[in-house]
Amino acid sequence: MNNIFNYIIDKIKSTDLLIDPYEHIWIENILTDDHYSQLRDDFESKEYTQEDDDHSLSASVGWNEFSDFCKSSELYTAIQQKLTATRLHSDVDKFVVNYLKDLPEHHIGLHSDAKGKETLQWHIYCPDIDYDKWGTIFCLNKNRLGKKEFPLKRNAFLAYGKNPGKDLHYTEPGDRIRKSLLVRYR
Repeated sequence: MNNIFNYIIDKIKSTDLLIDPYEHIWIENILTDDHYSQLRDDFESKEYTQEDDDHSLSASVGWNEFSDFCKSSELYTAIQQKLTATRLHSDVDKFVVNYLKDLPEHHIGLHSDAKGKETLQWHIYCPDIDYDKWGTIFCLNKNRLGKKEFPLKRNAFLAYGKNPGKDLHYTEPGDRIRKSLLVRYR
């Protein structure tokens, strides 16, 4: 695949796999400046609606070339191999690519997105300003042991979802608007 986004795959392949509290990938400045600007412009041009899911507002991605790349087997396979997951791209039933906007009072309760099978997912955070906290929070169990909170930082990439039912995560309300692109491979 000769694609203008191949550098993202290269970054995923060359980064370290983090394992505390469970397998994940964290990469700052995942997109080039130009691509991040395109993502932000597309994000800001959308009309957000209340959806029946765990985020306060969402919108469809309009940047079709990037949305198609998000669903590609090349990107999925790079993430799947780095996380040492076993579910193949051909086994994915549904690809969800959405922008999310969570308002200051909104939070996402402790949960796992897996329904008995690996459900890989990733974010690119795109807040207006960087925060040292307010990103996704990982933990090992329902008592929230092994807690690890990620910063809500512009152009940062977080991928996880290898452990069905054990990849527990949540967010907390706070003085921020949590903006991100979320891709789920269900």
